[in-house]
Amino acid sequence: MGAWITFLKERIPAFSYLLLAIGLAASGFALNKLTAGPVLASYILWTIFAIPAAGAFLFFTVLRIMDEYKDYDKDRVAHPQRPLPRGVLAPAQVARAVNGLVVFMLICAFAVGIAYRPAGLAYLLLTGYLWLMYREFYAGAWLADRPILYAASHQVILLPLCYFSALFFDPDAWRRAVTFSFAITVLGAFFTYEICRKLDPNAHPLIGTYLSHYGTLPTIGLAVGTVALSALGALGLGLGPLLWPFELLLLALMALLIFAPHRFRIVEHAASLSLVLHVWAIALIEWLRVTGLTA
Repeated sequence: MGAWITFLKERIPAFSYLLLAIGLAASGFALNKLTAGPVLASYILWTIFAIPAAGAFLFFTVLRIMDEYKDYDKDRVAHPQRPLPRGVLAPAQVARAVNGLVVFMLICAFAVGIAYRPAGLAYLLLTGYLWLMYREFYAGAWLADRPILYAASHQVILLPLCYFSALFFDPDAWRRAVTFSFAITVLGAFFTYEICRKLDPNAHPLIGTYLSHYGTLPTIGLAVGTVALSALGALGLGLGPLLWPFELLLLALMALLIFAPHRFRIVEHAASLSLVLHVWAIALIEWLRVTGLTA
């Protein structure tokens, strides 16, 4: 048990995952206009609210554990200080844990589906797609040579995650255009963060960053595309005035990759803050409306 505690403490950013998971649930909640003051005071509703947040947190945690297992060979060279390469746990132990966690996610999907059928189906789809990602869609070698396709195939899982958050509070949310706008806003923000967290020009070649594959300008161009995706979603949600200035600021900071590449951490931190804002944006705006701080 001690080995697992060490592994989880070092490789699972619990606070960040909670922040994102609660934000997704809060935005799914707010998306369906359920934030009237008396409703928020309901103990029962807050108990229910915890379920999609827990489902999202479980997803992020399992995804991280899967990545640790898949990256074992690379980490032995590029990051030997991490728990798996230094022998805290054996890869076989992690693989068994992944199998058990996926089964648990399936059980959760069926349990949620009993009372919230559309949300249960979304979580079932999420779990199935997560397994395919873990197995690299049974085409790992082919995808490895196509980093953009590889990244896109892995980021698209955020769509069923967002739909799960919205469908939990409104079984008809799949019919609404705003739900899709919410999903692509979050997808674009996560994709942008995925690009910006791997900008170290001195990263080990085994890491396979976008910079090492494509160079600086194409990497910036890719970030422009993912930010544009978020901007399109923000337009659909009517949140352009809130989110577009932050998106433009992030793109402006990307110029550091050209003129001061050693400042890449600034871009990474900006992308992290942008991700949190995009995940929480709907809940934030609805809270401001409920409290009368905005029209």
